[in-house]
Amino acid sequence: MNFFIILFSVMSGSVVAAPSDPHELPKEVASTDDESKTTWADLPPDMVAQIMNQASCRRDALHLAAAIKAWAAYHASIWPRLGYKTHVVAPGVPKDRVPGAGGQFHVIVEAGVDLQAAINRVPEGGSILLRAGEYQGPIVLDREVHIFSEAGARLIMPHESSGQSNPLALVVMHAKGSTIDGLQIGRGNTTYKMNAVHIFAGGCRLQECDILNNYNGINIMTRADLSPTSLVDCTIHGSRGTGVSAVNRAVVHIDRCTFFDNRTSVNAVFESEFHMRDCDIHHSIIGLALGAGLHTIEDCTIRHNRQEGIYFFNATDARVSRCRIANNFVGVLCPDGGYRSSTGVLHQCDIKENGEDYDIDGHNLFIQP
Repeated sequence: MNFFIILFSVMSGSVVAAPSDPHELPKEVASTDDESKTTWADLPPDMVAQIMNQASCRRDALHLAAAIKAWAAYHASIWPRLGYKTHVVAPGVPKDRVPGAGGQFHVIVEAGVDLQAAINRVPEGGSILLRAGEYQGPIVLDREVHIFSEAGARLIMPHESSGQSNPLALVVMHAKGSTIDGLQIGRGNTTYKMNAVHIFAGGCRLQECDILNNYNGINIMTRADLSPTSLVDCTIHGSRGTGVSAVNRAVVHIDRCTFFDNRTSVNAVFESEFHMRDCDIHHSIIGLALGAGLHTIEDCTIRHNRQEGIYFFNATDARVSRCRIANNFVGVLCPDGGYRSSTGVLHQCDIKENGEDYDIDGHNLFIQP
């Protein structure tokens, strides 16, 4: 039943009708200071729900007024020091990139705040904005959360002197459908042998992220969850191991990403599926290592890698179309025999100016004009 409680504002002497639905609450309520105002949008959803529940149960307008003033005082005195603010439409991020009505963020965080604590405040499916500055990992997303970042926001691992043990990764994504957008993720000045991002759930998305100077960049182990993991407009570089790797039948879509200065930029093994488009893979030791699985590589540039541009190994079905493969030590390596037996299709590719364009054993590589 949609009933109304009469809210008496002690500070102003006015009377405001307050419905029990938090989304229909009056825009402005009095804080503890005559000169200061707070809005319902400034209060976290769980607090609003608690206020309304208490007032609805008691049918007590005065209790509602007192509760609102108490929460407003709490917000005004405590939250800014913690760096939290709620339900604010942030500039610079298109609303269609932010889940939820009106492109609103549930929590906005200032640099230096405990990021994991801030993430824990976000409701299931909610969104968070990181202001520019430095944040310390590791963080774990154990439910669907969407993280957006202003330019200059970066996540690092604290130095070993902090006493933390060697973590699995700076970011661990356990929840299907989570998003990280615009964040720089790197291990900082530590010597931890760690990944930047470890993804255990399908349907996750990284967009416009800068993944740098990690032992491995992004490891994807979604355990046959066919919901694709998406990497869009990201830069992955400086990995001592692999830039991106996937195992266990993971499905990965990579669009318009740049890879460089990795040992192996992309490593697809154990029946994973990689679908790449419009990527630039350069100046690594190995560009693409395509193992068993269904892979499609389209309209990519693979260049200036110190060993192979593309290495087919045990690839049951790999198709490379309209790619430029140039200035690598070996353009395409497709060995034959034993567990390395390989198949692959090169369709309308421009392969030239490599130390050796093809290193092919047997007849398992099909070249189509």
